[in-house]
Amino acid sequence: MSAINAARNAPFLLPQSQKAPQEHWLGRYQVAIVCGAAASLLTGYFGGWLLGVASAVIICLGKLLLDYCQTPSTAPLTNTAIPLPSLQSANQSYPLYQTNYQGADQMIRFFSCLGTDDHQRSLADILHWSNEQLEQSHNYIQRLFLNVQRSQSDQAAPLLTPAIQTEFLQGSNRNVLQHNLRQCFLRMLHFYGFIYEGGSVRRNADRQSPHSFNRRIEWLWINDAHNLLRVTRILHAVKALGLAAEGHAFLATLLELTTDPLYARHIPLLTRNLWTAALNSTQ
Repeated sequence: MSAINAARNAPFLLPQSQKAPQEHWLGRYQVAIVCGAAASLLTGYFGGWLLGVASAVIICLGKLLLDYCQTPSTAPLTNTAIPLPSLQSANQSYPLYQTNYQGADQMIRFFSCLGTDDHQRSLADILHWSNEQLEQSHNYIQRLFLNVQRSQSDQAAPLLTPAIQTEFLQGSNRNVLQHNLRQCFLRMLHFYGFIYEGGSVRRNADRQSPHSFNRRIEWLWINDAHNLLRVTRILHAVKALGLAAEGHAFLATLLELTTDPLYARHIPLLTRNLWTAALNSTQ
């Protein structure tokens, strides 16, 4: 289960505008030295009978100074991520975050957890689906993983535009948007029977998991190629929107399947080439 937890807890990086609280320049060691020196001077000047009183006063002053030194900055934070409730889907959690995006682009609002797609579904709704729902539905993958090319099976699906790509790669909310996209990526990895751990994608060998590779490999046996096409779309999207490292890790594991005769016969050479080209694309 540690591997699954590692995949669930994908790194979430705060924007550069959010800085950790800084300790005051007057640190705890300087306070201790000053207090000690003050106690020594008072004791030597007034005599030993004031030692108890002086020590008590100095300790109180030192406590106040330490509290002041350790008070965090109250500078306002911008682009603060607001946690949403964790969502359970087949015993796997995919935490999402909201942004402070103020624009009108429907897909940015969708990935910001501020709105829905053109079918009135939120990102949380889709990630909450079971594996069976993900298999049977054919109009969500185009929303989770935007591409520049129009879908042949869903002509009305939104496209990846330069404006959307800029928001993901350069916008002030890019870290949150990429985090939420990573949760989509993780959900599809689990759908296919893989897990993401330590920067690598590998088969889920936990036979008790509903996402184990042995249970989920049925996606490769299905006669039509829609799952192979889904993988191509996923690779294109993660490459274009800032998750190229995750895409390359996924591709490496997919290509390992092609070295096993049991799986290789279900993955045509053309499909392998399309997968590789997706991560070499400049789009």
